[in-house]
Amino acid sequence: MFSKKCVKCSSDLKWKTILKAVTISTGYKFECDYCKAKYSVGYISRLILMVSMLLPITIFQKYTDSIFGGWTLVVWFIWAIILNLIAPFWVSIRLEEK
Repeated sequence: MFSKKCVKCSSDLKWKTILKAVTISTGYKFECDYCKAKYSVGYISRLILMVSMLLPITIFQKYTDSIFGGWTLVVWFIWAIILNLIAPFWVSIRLEEK
């Protein structure tokens, strides 16, 4: 199901490893578990992820307040979690040159 592969050794890159690179402050960098090739998450992918997390709370705040009432922050938090969980499937990764 998860089809991102290492360029050097052709092993599957783990979803959990990419998820940590996207969510935890690691500078958006990670490495292959088998050959230790260093990868980074693409700039455009990071930008799209940040904009899609902030868009509902900034632009649609007036509408979400009327729909969800006092639960707007909770709904936004759930939205951010869902986006982070599916991010490893669509973010672009690139091999870092030495």
